Amino acid sequence: MDKLYLKSVNRLKLFCFISAFLSLSFIFAAAFFMTTLNFNSAAYAINTSANINTDINSNINAELYTDSNTNNNNSSSNTEHSNSNNSKNISRNNTKAKARKNQNTSNLAPFPLNLVEAYKDALKYDRGYKAALYGKRASNALGWEGLSVLLPHVSAQVDVSRYDFLNPPPYYLSFTSTTKEINLSLPIFSLRRIFEYAQYKTRQAVGDMKYRSEKQDLLIRVAEAYLDVLAAQNYIGVLNSQKQTLKEELKQEEKLYKAGDGTITDVYDAKSKYYYVLSELIGAKNQLESAYIKFKDTVGVSGKNIEHFKKKMPLYVPFPHSVKYWMNIGIKHNPMLKYYKYSLNYQQEEVKKAISEHLPSVSFQAGYEDTNTQELIQTPALRDWNIGFQLNIPIFNGGYAFAKTAEASNKAMASKEEYEKEVYKNDRKISQSYLGIKGDIVKIKMLELAVKSAHISLKGNRLGFKSGIKTMTDVLNAVQRLYNARVKLLKAKYGYVMNLLGLYFNAGILSKYELAKINRWLD
Repeated sequence: MDKLYLKSVNRLKLFCFISAFLSLSFIFAAAFFMTTLNFNSAAYAINTSANINTDINSNINAELYTDSNTNNNNSSSNTEHSNSNNSKNISRNNTKAKARKNQNTSNLAPFPLNLVEAYKDALKYDRGYKAALYGKRASNALGWEGLSVLLPHVSAQVDVSRYDFLNPPPYYLSFTSTTKEINLSLPIFSLRRIFEYAQYKTRQAVGDMKYRSEKQDLLIRVAEAYLDVLAAQNYIGVLNSQKQTLKEELKQEEKLYKAGDGTITDVYDAKSKYYYVLSELIGAKNQLESAYIKFKDTVGVSGKNIEHFKKKMPLYVPFPHSVKYWMNIGIKHNPMLKYYKYSLNYQQEEVKKAISEHLPSVSFQAGYEDTNTQELIQTPALRDWNIGFQLNIPIFNGGYAFAKTAEASNKAMASKEEYEKEVYKNDRKISQSYLGIKGDIVKIKMLELAVKSAHISLKGNRLGFKSGIKTMTDVLNAVQRLYNARVKLLKAKYGYVMNLLGLYFNAGILSKYELAKINRWLD
């Protein structure tokens, strides 16, 4: 009977040993994989600044390569241009590529810079975008961090101590104690850990939304800086043209006055309008310099040599023609709204995690110990395995769980209000951009007619002045109306482009492809 009992015990020990060995093998393999992953991540993070810049540029170049392929595909599918025009465009693009490669140290592009090329330069230059890219990579590690709370935890410990007794009893001898331990802990049922894992995944999504938001923000900032320079340059062009026209009118009026056919009042009236334009030119040049500074800070190169819009640009309201549709698109795709939505989810998961503090949890525990000491007495080598389950039932922890639940619930309500506020703000911006597009289209068409009418009116007033029907004041007023209409037309065109980009931006779908569409309007 004793032999049968010992055989059963030995078989049980062998079974436990094999089970423990297989479990530990799996755990060590997982631990080795995680360690290797963490080691690679750490080695990657400890690169020098030169390696960091190289890494950033490689990612950016990959994105720019996608841009280039997209543009090439678009150009190949465009059947509106003839073969000769395509050859010219290819030659021009090759020339630009060589010029960009040999760009001078003054950061002044030796060729007209377009909108897409400005965006490519900004990707390489903008510190905010580079920081967001590294932030995204950091958030990608949160998924593994969260998974670690559900995987086994293995720890090993070696304790070597020397015991030298002073005046001990005879059975206490000085010796060196050696203890080796390996412990395994695996959560089997723990709602708190499950919700904690969900929070890590939510934080990963939040980091991704921050990156997407920064990328879209860079797109709109580049477009704003580019259009600010264009608007300032064109405004100066209009003022210079107006100055030249008024200068000619002033010379003509001075000749008439000297000949006795004009009045001193008309001369001073012409001088007044001429000097007023000169004062406007001073302010316009200051505004242009500010636009250059903004462009350089955003893109990294000078904006003094950029392409201008063609005389005619396509005017359209983005399809579908429904503000509500674009609002719904914004809720689904706007990265900042999704950021607030994920923040709300995080707080809701925090509430669940706080509630789970009241619930029991079960974990699997296993360990191995090899020691030669017990209660300060040296013993022969003692080796033992321990395998079992641990049940933890929280009863009372000073009210912490109740207070934590209340805190998390109120934070969740605050996050919900923040999310609703941002949705309302974004809906308002989408509505403003959409209505702005429709209004700008009508305004541009009306102002184009106004410019044509002002041209005809100016010609008529000049003929009337020569025939004595009109005065010089009438001619100068006609000049003023013409150039006022031209300035308003420029503002309406740039307002239309910015409202179009603003609609895509607030809807969360602004990308390099939308920028490439606008880029085709440049000459």
